Formats: sequence, structure tokens, C-alpha cells
Amino acid sequence: MDEYNEKQNSDGQELENIQPQRPTSLTVLCVLSAINAIYQVFSNITVWSMYNRFQELLDENSEFYEQMGDMMGNAWETLASSYSSIFSINRSYYLISCILYITSFIGVMQMWRLKKRGFHIYTVAQILILIVSTIFIYNTLNGSPIADLIITAVFVIFYFKHYRNVMQ
Repeated sequence: MDEYNEKQNSDGQELENIQPQRPTSLTVLCVLSAINAIYQVFSNITVWSMYNRFQELLDENSEFYEQMGDMMGNAWETLASSYSSIFSINRSYYLISCILYITSFIGVMQMWRLKKRGFHIYTVAQILILIVSTIFIYNTLNGSPIADLIITAVFVIFYFKHYRNVMQ
């Protein structure tokens, strides 16, 4: 009964098995969330595992980077600033984020199967991602998590609509 709904006639005989249909909008949400989670897992695990090596490469090639800066001007300064921002964040952030995005992905896969627990797993993971990002990134770099908060809220609200109407 968990996998499908059964219709019965007045005698209690099974007429047909009807599997609940996943709405197209839920499919789109799940696909977008899965793509994001997979991308985040790979990027976070890459930065976490190569963190020290990336820093060594930047230090070893400082003359090269200075020459690039002379040739590229402001574009190079922007790129160099981005790299320094990545390494001003504590390395453990990338591992914690990776674990949370794996958890988020598990929630998405549960919602794909129309399981209500997936909504709870996904929502808790997303809230923890916001908290961890605020602690490690936004406090460190004096930024604001407003954009992340809005995007997360929109996805949770859309998932909640399906939670009430479709998920079992």
C-alpha cells in the first residue's frame, strides 16, 4: 500500500493498482535540487581534498601571478581576490558542506519517490547549510546570506505544496 493505491469494488476485490503520479513541477524541483547537490558535493570535496595543494601552488607561482596581474589588470585582481576568499574559509567548511549536500540529495531522492520524510530531510539539510555558510563564509567575508535564504525558502515552499498534496 506504501508503493501504490489500491481501488476496490463494493465486494472488496481489487480492481486496479494506481501508482501516484509525480507532478511535473515536483520532477523539475527534484532535478534542479539533485543537480545542485551533486555539483556542490563534487566541488566541496575537491576543494577540501586539494585545499593544501592549491595553497602551495599559489605560493610557488607567485611571480607568474604577478606577471599575469600586470598583463590582465583589474580582471586578474578580481580572480586573485576570489582565490584568496576561497582559502580564507576554514577547510572543515568544505567537508561539512559536502556531508550536508549528500543529506540534501538523499532528501530529494525520497521526495522523488513521493516520500514525506524526504521533505523533512531536505529541509533540515538546507537549514543547516544556511547556518554553516553563515558561520564559515558570511561572518568571515562580511557577506550576507539573503540570496541563499530566499532561494532556499522558495524551494522549501514549493516542496511543501507537494508535501501536502502528493507525498505519502
